[in-house]
Amino acid sequence: MVKAQQDPRVEATKKEVPPLENALKKLRSAIEDGRLPPGMRLPEEKLARGLDTSRARVREVLALLANERLVVLQVNRGAFVTRPTVEEARNICEARLMAERTMARFAAERATQQDMKKMRSLVEQERAAWDAEDVRLAVTMSRDFHRAVADAVSNPVLEDILANLLSRSALTQAVYAARGAAGCLCDDHAALLDAIEAGDADRAEAVMVEHIQNLVNRLDLHPLSQDVDIEDALRTTL
Repeated sequence: MVKAQQDPRVEATKKEVPPLENALKKLRSAIEDGRLPPGMRLPEEKLARGLDTSRARVREVLALLANERLVVLQVNRGAFVTRPTVEEARNICEARLMAERTMARFAAERATQQDMKKMRSLVEQERAAWDAEDVRLAVTMSRDFHRAVADAVSNPVLEDILANLLSRSALTQAVYAARGAAGCLCDDHAALLDAIEAGDADRAEAVMVEHIQNLVNRLDLHPLSQDVDIEDALRTTL
């Protein structure tokens, strides 16, 4: 019995499914950057087209991002970008403070010249982005700077913890930051870099604590009052 040969034209038209990590990274970045804002619905078919992959692969990616708390999966409704509550936002800020003050200390003690070069380059790129009023790029460089500080610690567990905190913090800032107050203060990063380069662990920790507090102060984490008279609200609405 002669085995039928597959038409090469059919083979050529088959879609090659990209590696899971590629699709995961792309969707995560779109959420972090605010291209897919908090609360947005994520239909599988549109994600499949945008990621150039299968719906089965999309479901895998969504499940992983749900574990990272970046996506919420709702029965019979689908997937949505997470919209942190006020309490969740406060917890994320508190966790960042606890983690990053320790990382700043360790970075001052362990950073290599290569680490310093990378961090300084990111601060320069961040400043250039702010000068060019490219907010999205500036915020990305800011996030990458914090990751570079974690990298300098040479502790993969802490790196993983911070990576997730930074992703969830991006959602927090998207929801609760005052207009125009997204991202970090570049001068804070420069001061932190100086402390790390000097090997001053106490100073690095103090600068990081002040820096995270500056971020928190730029968020409006006061819950909206639910004690509202509906008739009065409608009566005074133009």
